[in-house]
Amino acid sequence: MRRWSEQAAGGHGEEPGGEAPFADPVTLEVIGARAFVARLAPYSASARAGSSRVRSYAPEELEAWRAEIEALRALDRWYHDCPQAQRPSADALRELPTLERALRRLELHEVLRDAELFEIKRFFFYGLALLEAVEGADGLPLSDDPDAEALRQAMAGMHPEARPTARFHLSDQLDPELAAARKAQRQAARELRGRREALEAEICDSYGGRFDLRGRYRPEAGTTPDDPRLEWRAGAWHLIAPPVADAAQALDRAEVLVAECEQALRKRLSERLAPLAPRIQALHQALVRFDERLARVRLKAELGACWPTLAPESAGASSPAVMHLAHGRDPGLVDRLADQVQPIDVTLEEALTVVLGPNMGGKSALLKLVGLCHFCAQAALPVPAHSFVFSPFHALIYVGSEEPGGASDSEGLSSFGREVRRLVKHWEGRSPRLWLLDELGRGTHPQEGAKFARAVMEARAAAGDRLVVATHFPELAALQGVARLRIRGLEVSDEALRSALAGVDEGELDRLTAGLRGLMDYRPRASQATDVPRDAWRVARALGLELGEFK
Repeated sequence: MRRWSEQAAGGHGEEPGGEAPFADPVTLEVIGARAFVARLAPYSASARAGSSRVRSYAPEELEAWRAEIEALRALDRWYHDCPQAQRPSADALRELPTLERALRRLELHEVLRDAELFEIKRFFFYGLALLEAVEGADGLPLSDDPDAEALRQAMAGMHPEARPTARFHLSDQLDPELAAARKAQRQAARELRGRREALEAEICDSYGGRFDLRGRYRPEAGTTPDDPRLEWRAGAWHLIAPPVADAAQALDRAEVLVAECEQALRKRLSERLAPLAPRIQALHQALVRFDERLARVRLKAELGACWPTLAPESAGASSPAVMHLAHGRDPGLVDRLADQVQPIDVTLEEALTVVLGPNMGGKSALLKLVGLCHFCAQAALPVPAHSFVFSPFHALIYVGSEEPGGASDSEGLSSFGREVRRLVKHWEGRSPRLWLLDELGRGTHPQEGAKFARAVMEARAAAGDRLVVATHFPELAALQGVARLRIRGLEVSDEALRSALAGVDEGELDRLTAGLRGLMDYRPRASQATDVPRDAWRVARALGLELGEFK
């Protein structure tokens, strides 16, 4: 089973069994996967603790992937068709205890403490509430969970109540000996209290003063009592009369008996619960998994996202990779720019796809969106789009200038050197893999950089990988046998550009870039043209730099 828990937490390493992770920390950071997963907000503490651990399904695990997507779709239908069940289910999940310590002690056949018995009781109560909230729903993952009546009987056996609650205490109803011991304890306490109060009243009448709440006698100022019923110790007078001492000893014996009866009852309750430990653990895991899935369903509704769909060709091992993205939008960009983020439609069906476009035209953003959607799809997360059809990969790799902390983490390496380092690190691996190459080779001599990028592209394609490449190199745009996507860019006249930015001071960078975004068309379209867009002069002028006419 693939997971990326170490990457989500910011660590490094391989998958269990030594297999490389689906995406390394750099790729996850660049495409916005970490930020996307951080949006998941399960209700229970157990689900929140594991919400950053997201399983990524490998191409050979498609049956498991389909089962997970079907479970999510069923839960999604329930979520929208049964709004009246949302509040009770959310309340129950919020109160769901972790049970980690209680279950471990049951497995070791140890006697549970009151706090742990309370956790088990809370689990029964809120687990039953959740089972009742989803009762009758078809296809939900909880439909095959343990019999609710058995859970009710176990809960009643811990703490009999006319009306079940999440509260717990060691009930007298469970043990006649405990009930009798507690009754004797209360009688002993009353006897002691009565004797003390009577003697304290006599002494106060004789010498004046008073007894404080801790039973210490404080005579009137200047008075030293001479009474065998009082003893001076630890800086205070204490009552030592035999009737009080005898009553105190009787109370101590009663309290010891109560403690013994209570421990015996805890032992019996623990012994009854121990055989149920595997069932309790299984149900707890099912409820936590339900919570994790419900968080994905809620995120889908929040983002207006979709569940991914496998391309029909994915059934064949040698089938070409396919991706159809409709109305995709990066949630991170939407958070910052709101309605200025254009929805993107993309179709990728070739081994090599070259993305062409102007500066600030959104080529890098397109690569990130493609990567994020693929990550979400293979992790059975909602995809931030209206629809997403894909073929699975063994790995997702980003190489480009967006590497976080690249210069500070790689002292002595140029941008080109850092690109080469990442290529070397990920060069070997099981195909097919998806490479996102963002202007590869631009950090060296243009002609040599173009040849270098072409060699990388052709080598990876020959190995069975798929590549989406953003570039300004004409040589790459002119390659035979590649698909081309062209960002529409500034499809307005210079006059319209000047008019739209008129009145914006060149020092007002936010307004300048916002105005430029409003004019830029970030949508890609399939293109047969091999020329590279040349909008540098226009973008420079829009940002306030006049260099004369381009020749």
